[in-house]
Amino acid sequence: MPISFRERLAALAEKHLIRERYTRQGTQGATISWERSNADLGALTTSDGRDGTSLVNVSSNDYLGLAHHPALQSGAITAMASHGNGAGASRLLSGNFALLDELENAVARWLGFEKALWFSSGYLANIGLVPALAEEGDHIFSDALNHASTIDGCRLSKATLHIYPHRDVAALERALQHCPNTGHKFILSESVFSMDGDIADVAKLRELADQHDAFLVLDEAHALGCYGPQGTGIARAQGVTPDVIIGTFGKALGSQGAFVAASQDVISWLWNRARSHVFATAPHPAVVGSCLAAIQLMPTPEAAARRANLRRHIDRFGAASAIVPWIIGAEADALAMAKKLADAGYWAQAVRPPTVAPGTSRVRLVLSAAHSDEQIETLRALCQRYGFAQK
Repeated sequence: MPISFRERLAALAEKHLIRERYTRQGTQGATISWERSNADLGALTTSDGRDGTSLVNVSSNDYLGLAHHPALQSGAITAMASHGNGAGASRLLSGNFALLDELENAVARWLGFEKALWFSSGYLANIGLVPALAEEGDHIFSDALNHASTIDGCRLSKATLHIYPHRDVAALERALQHCPNTGHKFILSESVFSMDGDIADVAKLRELADQHDAFLVLDEAHALGCYGPQGTGIARAQGVTPDVIIGTFGKALGSQGAFVAASQDVISWLWNRARSHVFATAPHPAVVGSCLAAIQLMPTPEAAARRANLRRHIDRFGAASAIVPWIIGAEADALAMAKKLADAGYWAQAVRPPTVAPGTSRVRLVLSAAHSDEQIETLRALCQRYGFAQK
């Protein structure tokens, strides 16, 4: 019998799990304009008849508002002028170029590591890193709410996987104590969790890693740029150094791509064994130029002011981070709440399974330094009106 994808889509729709496609008009920013790409779904309109443009964007991970920063644009243009319009091959063939080496060295200096390695996305970084590090006979200890890319990286690895309850360091300690004394141990955690916005006790994770001779891998994707001295992340803010940090350029740093920062030996191993690096075409020079410009911004007073503004917004919401989860429960109810916010001029996405667990569908609010005080205060008032309760 032929596969009916229409029937499969209908089953998703019945469960309120269809993901719709929207096309942004213009640049990323504190306000954005949208049009719905699928005409069958109707226009994105507000209840008072407005056309849905100029909604306040509370769904973007552009935490510092750098996605349209002129320095990043200038870095991209200069890089293209010097290095052309494409890398042409993987880095192991002829795709490596001097500006990419410069970017990796700048990342390593910024974070205090020996070396760093570029990946085309955070997803590719994790699915390349984890199976390259952990081999058959090894043991991985992964937080239950780690990102899908970490989960998939664990699945690709031949190591034994131990899932510990979210942020439960006591459970992690027990799992480490009862682990067979064979192979190597790896602890995997995010620092700021992407859907719940809460923060790991990285200092305790480092302590447990040291006690049990484990290797600590920390995904700082949602923290770098926002926390710690010069935006160097939660680990630095808590005064510890993981063995490996994963970071992205596509969130607070306002560009695209990702990296792994670690010792020279680890990076050399990944250069040889991380499949999503070895078999990937090197990045476009414009992307590298914008990423380098973002790194160069991090120690500046301007970036410090943006971090301080973001912190004020977070404090107004009484949140742990820039990610504010409005957990509603049912999929249909989360969609309805997102529509209410859109009607009021705020764009926030409803997040549903399988991104989050069944029964925990939510509206994921994201605060940015680019938002004005007035926009944040209005959002707070809307949330209170519609019954938001801080988790």
